[in-house]
Amino acid sequence: MRGKAGTIVGLKVERQGKLFEVHLAREALTMRTVRAVVTSDGDGTIGYLALAQFGKKSPQEMRDAIADLLRGNAQGFVLDLRNNPGGFVPASGEIASLFLDNWQLIYRSFEQNGTPRELRTASPPITDKPVGS
Repeated sequence: MRGKAGTIVGLKVERQGKLFEVHLAREALTMRTVRAVVTSDGDGTIGYLALAQFGKKSPQEMRDAIADLLRGNAQGFVLDLRNNPGGFVPASGEIASLFLDNWQLIYRSFEQNGTPRELRTASPPITDKPVGS
């Protein structure tokens, strides 16, 4: 139920022909957007990162997940973006910056007046381990 966290919302429920009201307190939904798992096979240890969407908190979740995977001795990463509908463009740039060299072009579009708009990596990568998708 949309509304300010902490406010009460009343719901009318009908069950077996009887109508009653239930009061619920709204709270902020927090959904993690990054899932991380270390997998090992005969050739080594791989960190699997699945990103459900580019949310505002996704870059920090990704940093934390990469750090955990590196502590688990990941020798490389698989970044799974399947079923990711997109999202917050600045978050996508921050996440790309975790893997790409400084100032690499990530995204380029043009404003209606023809002015180019670019998104580039802003910081050095946090790992030099190989990444596949």
